[in-house]
Amino acid sequence: MNLFLSFLLNFLNTRKPSTCDLEELQKKVYFKGWRRPTKKWKEWVWRMQSKYQSLWRQAGIYEAIMGSTYEIKQHKKLALGFAERWSPETNTFIFPWSEATITLEDVMVCGGYSVLDS
Repeated sequence: MNLFLSFLLNFLNTRKPSTCDLEELQKKVYFKGWRRPTKKWKEWVWRMQSKYQSLWRQAGIYEAIMGSTYEIKQHKKLALGFAERWSPETNTFIFPWSEATITLEDVMVCGGYSVLDS
């Protein structure tokens, strides 16, 4: 686990949710939409990449296709900790130091996606 993720988990665990314990909530929550790329999908992408890479880049979908082959590890504590700090009134996360939200730039940087035409 990287240092930043460890910091976030420690920070989010310093304050328990007011409604219930994160440990108990973690056992009850199931992320139905958490899909992993199948072996067949990965194989198909790797086979097609050499033939269609330039077309995918031209269409601006290369990064998204390649990103769809990566397995994103599920961290329930982290997801639930962030959900606890979400404010639907302001559409921001409320942290002790300030409010924050996820921007298009964050998605671009974290996902490695291009938001430009090229």
